[in-house]
Amino acid sequence: MFISSLLVAVALSQVSVPEQDPRIDRSEYTQEESAAIIAAFNEARGEDNACLFGFVNDYKRDVYNYCIANDLADGEKFGCERMMGYGLHEGVLEAGLKKCEVDLPESDTE
Repeated sequence: MFISSLLVAVALSQVSVPEQDPRIDRSEYTQEESAAIIAAFNEARGEDNACLFGFVNDYKRDVYNYCIANDLADGEKFGCERMMGYGLHEGVLEAGLKKCEVDLPESDTE
């Protein structure tokens, strides 16, 4: 037990761990809003695509490192990996779109 704790401590000393919980809360979206966010994310090309995927990768890394550093998995096997994977939702994609200044497609209802 001591050796595994020591290994985690050494590994974490070599990575950036956010001081505050980096997880983005889930929000309620209509089907139309959800579809628009996902479409904008999937349709991004070039620099926008690189920015969005960089944002998502940084987000996943920060959530994982925060989970490990704060023992949020509660001993569950692959708990931090699950938290990182299941934590991707429209709110994360929307935050990435805003950060990367990618516009949502115009709504057909306007």
